[in-house]
Amino acid sequence: MLADMIEIRSLLQSRGVAYDGIGTAEWWEKIANLGTPLFLEDGGLTRKVLFLWRDPQGDEIASTAASVLLDVNSITDHHSWTPVCLQRHSGTDVWFGVLEVHSQWRGSYSFIPIERHQLPDVVRDRGDGSLIAQRSWWIDVAKQQTFDPFNRLPHVKSGWGLRLAATYA
Repeated sequence: MLADMIEIRSLLQSRGVAYDGIGTAEWWEKIANLGTPLFLEDGGLTRKVLFLWRDPQGDEIASTAASVLLDVNSITDHHSWTPVCLQRHSGTDVWFGVLEVHSQWRGSYSFIPIERHQLPDVVRDRGDGSLIAQRSWWIDVAKQQTFDPFNRLPHVKSGWGLRLAATYA
């Protein structure tokens, strides 16, 4: 977790956003002005991407969100019980995730907030853990996809009929 905090701090600072005050109205205003996701420019073959989601219910005390899945086109493994998830910044409405992508990556993404009873481990342990059960779980939670309101690029429809924010590295 400490490494993640150092990484998010570095990514924010590279875009001129102070880590102090994370989750405040002023902080979110700066994020909205920048647009998301945030990319760390390094000139190499890969780059870091910081995804941010604002929990509309607030912090971990007020919110029913137990996790937020990050569904990224051509990166997310839809056949796994261990999807990429955002992490909550404790005491705030901020969920974040950092991915490393090829510098030429183009795709779409969405956030899928889930409640405790929908966590992959909980669902797998309640069922038989099969690929069919995993696929059923994924289809069920995908109905909760939400787009990134801070992404300035056009939204596109996915094969699921849902709206996803497009992004370009």
